[in-house]
Amino acid sequence: MKKYLLILLSSLLLSCAKAPVETILTLPEKSDPHSTSMIDSPIQPHNLDSYMFIQDAYYVDTRSLSQIRDEGYVAGFHWIPFYEFIASVTDSKALYTMKQFPPKDGQERIFLGDPGSFIHNYEESDRIMERIFPDNKPIFVISTAGVEATYLLNLLIQLGYDASLLYNVGPFSNSVGSLTAYRLLSDKKYYQTPSFEINYQIDMNWDTLTMISEDN
Repeated sequence: MKKYLLILLSSLLLSCAKAPVETILTLPEKSDPHSTSMIDSPIQPHNLDSYMFIQDAYYVDTRSLSQIRDEGYVAGFHWIPFYEFIASVTDSKALYTMKQFPPKDGQERIFLGDPGSFIHNYEESDRIMERIFPDNKPIFVISTAGVEATYLLNLLIQLGYDASLLYNVGPFSNSVGSLTAYRLLSDKKYYQTPSFEINYQIDMNWDTLTMISEDN
């Protein structure tokens, strides 16, 4: 297990730029501590720069490598691709598969991406997530239009993380309604311009993991 964790972590946890000195700052409370929606987050693209490089906070960008390369990124965010690595609807090589569950025994329907919809593909899936994502610390997640961030935060809730510390800071690439994407802001402080020189090849050795059969 130690071997594949080193491979995954060294490949995926790419801090995109050198960070300034970390600061201690009181975070605003979420109006709905259980919500993972970017609309309910008090930290969004327009004020994200005021909450960067906070001591012990963890910053995650879930977009694809091609988006990082072509659209730029926010300095200080770790690149951890959601669909290529964490979860998928169809790819059994990801750590989890998202499924929709109909109502059962009076329970509500579980939709794709909701807590409870993530099915383990490997016996080690939860342990890998726990090694990557710090527990009991603020986690800020940015994504293309806020959707993958919601999915990732819901997975963390499924794993027992404190929802009140999970912030969906909204879209990086595509504006949503009145919420302007970070890369389109005129006064973005920590924006790093696109670089076509970024060309990482990531080797995720799934063969070292123990796949869970569909019969289990």
